[in-house]
Amino acid sequence: MNLKSLGWSSFGYTDDIDIKAIARITAVHRSHLEAAKDDKKLNIHLSGGLETQPVVGDWVVTTPEFVDEQGKTAAVAREVLKRESIFARWTDSGEQAFAANINTVFIVTSANQDFNYNRLHRYVLLVQKGGAKPVVVLSKADLSDSSCQLAQEIRQKLKVEVIAASSLNGTGLDELLTMMPIGSTSVFVGSSGVGKSSLVNKLLGEEIQLTRAIREDDAKGRHTTTARQLFEVASHGVIIDTPGIREVQVFGGNDDVASTFPYIDELTQACRFGDCQHQSEPGCAILEALESGALDETEWQSYLKLQKEVAHVQRKQNKADMANAKKRWKEISQFARAHKKGRGFR
Repeated sequence: MNLKSLGWSSFGYTDDIDIKAIARITAVHRSHLEAAKDDKKLNIHLSGGLETQPVVGDWVVTTPEFVDEQGKTAAVAREVLKRESIFARWTDSGEQAFAANINTVFIVTSANQDFNYNRLHRYVLLVQKGGAKPVVVLSKADLSDSSCQLAQEIRQKLKVEVIAASSLNGTGLDELLTMMPIGSTSVFVGSSGVGKSSLVNKLLGEEIQLTRAIREDDAKGRHTTTARQLFEVASHGVIIDTPGIREVQVFGGNDDVASTFPYIDELTQACRFGDCQHQSEPGCAILEALESGALDETEWQSYLKLQKEVAHVQRKQNKADMANAKKRWKEISQFARAHKKGRGFR
């Protein structure tokens, strides 16, 4: 994979960068990282001075190549270039990035009994916040007679593109490929067992990712992907497959939540009062829609829950930022006092 097929031209890097020193992270394993450059693969070692931990899709500036202790061609990542987009979630330890510099995020969710609107809203929020385009993929469409109806419902509710797909009979694969032009980067995300790796294998035309059959007792697949990896699709762009995400914790602001509930956002704009709390105020479009049935109570509760969750995360972020700022100023003050004492000042 050369830089063009890896997507270099899609992200607008035009500064004075030595192209020969550029590589793209293609895999993150527990023990090491891999990258690609100039049609070759590299083991990537990390410099102690890196401010950003690389993830799959990152562009890095490397040192000259050498042979590492594994006998592999390797280089040290000296710098991670600015990310044009990212897919990340929130954890108790802070923001956790899964993939960077992506154009499209295919949110894979099963069309069978595992479908969950609340989880889908969370994925769409994170994708839009990260600056990529969300596309919902209803996998295992061959197992549901209502996949087309469900796809239309999702389009109306979330205002995003939806593709019903099946790795078994090939439904939707051509649609997916048209959304992966040469030079583009797509990432497949979703819960464990929804069929991401099966779709990736079909798109690649070979069994790259291990898969297992669906369990009959709950209609869920068995997840097998253990690493985030980037692959090239012949005559198309590159795709990133990720392990299943058990818990999708969101972060962001009120606007991020509102963008994932376009109908609710429209209703809030129609309320008589700009500061309407949607509780008992006259002229509240939300209350009117709930009463008439135009707005589903479950969807409204999901909206409120996400608003509450992002507010909670914002408070935690603010506390962490304040603590870090205090720590930095304390270190600066200690250094200044030590420097002053060392020069003999009183």
